[in-house]
Amino acid sequence: VDVLGDEAVEVEEEWRHRPTEPFDLRTGQGNGHVQYSFAAHRAVVEVDTELGLVKVIELACAQDVGKALNPLSVVGQIQGGTTQGLGVAVMEEILVDPRTAKVQNPSFTDYLIPTILDTPTIPVDVLELADDHAPYGLR
Repeated sequence: VDVLGDEAVEVEEEWRHRPTEPFDLRTGQGNGHVQYSFAAHRAVVEVDTELGLVKVIELACAQDVGKALNPLSVVGQIQGGTTQGLGVAVMEEILVDPRTAKVQNPSFTDYLIPTILDTPTIPVDVLELADDHAPYGLR
């Protein structure tokens, strides 16, 4: 079905974000950013206290994204960032020789980063609470 037919559609819109101001150096309060993001994460972890080993079982997340224009991509971004955080927390380590200051694990062969085999279940609860001060309610 051709909804518009031969009719041309032209739309022009201008949008400006709310004004910002520096944070108060004493209190840390202020309007220093246009958008704020809100999220909560929970990690379920098994710990072997004798060996000092950890196994992350689940990393759950609830995040307010404003309006999700591409919900599948939003979940992918959250899961990808969460997996990067997992890597920093429990796997990644740059080894430097103290005598020469040379990095001992300069490639991904020696520097561990998470793969799909290391990634636990990451359920994501996407909250779409539109921001009244942004186009389309985006965050």
